[in-house]
Amino acid sequence: MLHNTGNSTFKLLTEKAIYWQEQHALILSDVHIGKTQHFRKSGVPIPTAAAYVELEKLNRLLIEYKADKLIIVGDLFHSADNVEIDVFELWRLQYPGIAFHLVKGNHDILPVKRYSEIGVEVHKSEFMLGDITFAHELPKVIEDDKYYITGHIHPGVKIRGAGRQILRLPCFYFTNTFAILPSFGKFTGLADLQVQQDDQVYVITEREVIKVG
Repeated sequence: MLHNTGNSTFKLLTEKAIYWQEQHALILSDVHIGKTQHFRKSGVPIPTAAAYVELEKLNRLLIEYKADKLIIVGDLFHSADNVEIDVFELWRLQYPGIAFHLVKGNHDILPVKRYSEIGVEVHKSEFMLGDITFAHELPKVIEDDKYYITGHIHPGVKIRGAGRQILRLPCFYFTNTFAILPSFGKFTGLADLQVQQDDQVYVITEREVIKVG
């Protein structure tokens, strides 16, 4: 599914990421690497293999789209350093030719030096590329000359089916001034959005991305 914003063409992917055609960039948000390890330390029995689902998805996307940039719109990691972040550091070595950009999210609390060791360029609050500004959370004041792509809230919408069935699905959410990306990570939940008349919403199923608004 394609979506155009200004001079930018975005391919919306079922993996809950975007391929930005003009910039040869993959864009995603809220990966939360390290969260499964955090859960296990708290006594939640999540299988070890679940920790690597996001990296497997990233592998497939980077290979398929031959991106030269990966833009993470916040919350690449979930909390303090742990073994899953060590695994990410080793995995990152496979892609020396790809620039990894991270706009810091509220969960990205590692020391600046650690990000440098991993090979991730960190942007404190915003990162601008072409005609797009990336920020983890939408600023309180939206500048007229900027179009924002954000994350943070893990957007979802309710879809009514046959027999009064209601499904809650993740989505890409676009307005005239900003967009909100779905959570790339698996264990993050959904926040229901109140869709306004002119907004464009694309729900994500396992097989396709479908425009509903």
